Amino acid sequence: TFVVDEGPRVYIDRINIVGNTQTLDRVIRRELRISEGDAFNRILLDRSKNRVKALGYFKEVDIEEVPADEPDRTVVNVKVEEQPTGELSFAAGFSSVDAYLLDFSASQRNLRGRGQVAVARVSTSSRQQIVDLRFTEPRFLDRNLSAGLDAFATRQDFSDYSLFTSETIGAGARVGFPLTERLQLGLSYRLQYDDVQVNNIDVLIDSAGFAVTRYIQVSGQDTPADTSDDTYRLANVNDVDPTLGEQVV
Repeated sequence: TFVVDEGPRVYIDRINIVGNTQTLDRVIRRELRISEGDAFNRILLDRSKNRVKALGYFKEVDIEEVPADEPDRTVVNVKVEEQPTGELSFAAGFSSVDAYLLDFSASQRNLRGRGQVAVARVSTSSRQQIVDLRFTEPRFLDRNLSAGLDAFATRQDFSDYSLFTSETIGAGARVGFPLTERLQLGLSYRLQYDDVQVNNIDVLIDSAGFAVTRYIQVSGQDTPADTSDDTYRLANVNDVDPTLGEQVV
């Protein structure tokens, strides 16, 4: 026979965020599954630690409890150690097809300490030029809703041996919202213009249209002892609807 004698319930008096020299307090607090005034819950405390660690902004994350002034109250200290979240890369190469190749990319996963993601890439060679810009706001209007904007442009010139050139320019918008803590549903809308020219034909394809993509992805954490942030794209549906164009054969 087991006899369980419950002790007095303890409540969270306050939550302190310590060590965040760059990341805003609210970016960390919105990942916590505990709030000031709640009854102390070890499971929710561990889940909160995993969520903060999964952001990828911090080298170390530790949560400790210290007694408050009253015996039925406790203070939770969330201690973090910031780590670099920006990346900068440059590549150069040479090939018999493209001759020279230069590629530059820059990204920041915690822009201005707000958790925003910004990515820029510029690639150029003798035959191809690419510009790709992306921005994501993980909590749009302070809601549990992510939103993003994309812009891209590509130019290819293979007229010397494939007899055609092409240009593509477009922009898109994305929105996603969680179904559960690990399951997210998203929708993206993309407007794209394509221009393909070949030899003496002025226009082979000159069209504009839009594409709507619906996707479901899983993002979550592993066990508390081995936390990681993994994303899996489970489904991807792409509907393309040309709005105008002509074709010369």
